[in-house]
Amino acid sequence: IERMLCKRIGEILKLDRVGATDDFFSIGGTSLSAALLVSFAMKQGYDVVYKNVFDHPTARKLAAFINSRMKKEDKGASLVSDKDYDERDTYVEKHAAVLKYNVNKELDDISTLLPENVMLTGVTGFLGIHVLCELLKHPEIKKVYCLVRDKGVMTGENRLLSLLVYYGLAEDDGLDPRIVIIKGDVTDDDLKDKLKGIRIDRIINCAALVKHFEEGNMIRHVNYDGLLNLIDLAIFLDSSLIQISTLSISGTVDKNRRPVPVLKENTCDIGQKEGTKYSTSKFDAEQALLEAVETRGLKGKIIRVGNLMGRERDGEFQINFRTNGFITRLKAYSKIGCFPVDNMDSPVDFSPVDKTAEAIVLLSGTPDKFTVFHANNCHGVHMANVLQAMAECGYPVETVKLGEFNSRLAEALDDEEKSITVSSILSYNGNADEDRLRVRTDNEFSIKALYRLGFSWPITGLPYISRMLKILQEMDFFD
Repeated sequence: IERMLCKRIGEILKLDRVGATDDFFSIGGTSLSAALLVSFAMKQGYDVVYKNVFDHPTARKLAAFINSRMKKEDKGASLVSDKDYDERDTYVEKHAAVLKYNVNKELDDISTLLPENVMLTGVTGFLGIHVLCELLKHPEIKKVYCLVRDKGVMTGENRLLSLLVYYGLAEDDGLDPRIVIIKGDVTDDDLKDKLKGIRIDRIINCAALVKHFEEGNMIRHVNYDGLLNLIDLAIFLDSSLIQISTLSISGTVDKNRRPVPVLKENTCDIGQKEGTKYSTSKFDAEQALLEAVETRGLKGKIIRVGNLMGRERDGEFQINFRTNGFITRLKAYSKIGCFPVDNMDSPVDFSPVDKTAEAIVLLSGTPDKFTVFHANNCHGVHMANVLQAMAECGYPVETVKLGEFNSRLAEALDDEEKSITVSSILSYNGNADEDRLRVRTDNEFSIKALYRLGFSWPITGLPYISRMLKILQEMDFFD
């Protein structure tokens, strides 16, 4: 198996010789080429999924993993561990004391206040830049301190201005005078020194490394260690801290667990298993923030966002759209030319980024006792609606039985031109014995809170989806 893997890695990376202990990523492997290695292993009948390549990045380690899977199958190992059964009836929310107010009966106390001085991180990201523009709509806000690094020859000011112009949120004659650039990022050890003496009422942390897989620890360094840094800073400045998290921390549970848990605003650790380095880092960051609220007097909130999509008003999508996992999978279905009919009713959340930013600004100003909100669109659609919009844009996708879909997927993986694109479908598969259910999320409390604050989510219809897809089409994404 080692020899076979070495040969295939050499073919994928165009190397004459690959050793059994050569690290795949150190010799030129990427997330895209990792997917090709996965598809090769699957064709050999091995139970290998995307994350396994990152966890076992040499031919020797991956071969040992494959052998261990084969031995487990021979022994007829149980699909459900005793641990899953033990935990299903003994689960207790350890942060219940600071989560107990995030329920409907407390909503009579809901209100929102705007701060005078805000610090915003992750401002050059798709969500962060729209949160910035939402803040600047309010004249009550006097200063927005933006944590931005210089990058190459571009200063932080020029980076931010160029993105504002790209998104049509500013003219190219300069930044709003209320914007103050602070050079750095959330992982800097000297943030207290940089901000000493500056009054900041609220910190909104939109900074995140959103890659789901990597070799190394940069995802955790930014998403978890960076949050620890901001907790210390917020306590030092006596500021409130708003952590932008993700509903993907809901993770999965064993399919036999009863009752099946639901991730609500008054829960965090429901005994779930997170699937990627990204979701694990965001889950651990939530735990750290809630712990600081409980034990260190932090004024903190978590706002979990959903599937961030194009702006509601015009469909404008993120500048780095090719890295968006959901959109990349749509392209993969287009290349394969089909979609499994059994999954046509799969729910899809389209949370327009501008409306999400508006919701974040409103929810961030609510009383301190409210600690978690879900800022995702309550008007979902099915994959059938998305495929209809794709067809209207000139990219029809046939619905077929699962067996035919898998056959056509295998054919596409063998096609050199299509393989890189369609391999994205493999990225979130689990191993054969991971017989698990994705945890459902609920946002009833947040919806009711937002209604009381004068906000409602737009209904997702074909015009919106088509508008967004046409923008991607104009940038030759599907071609």
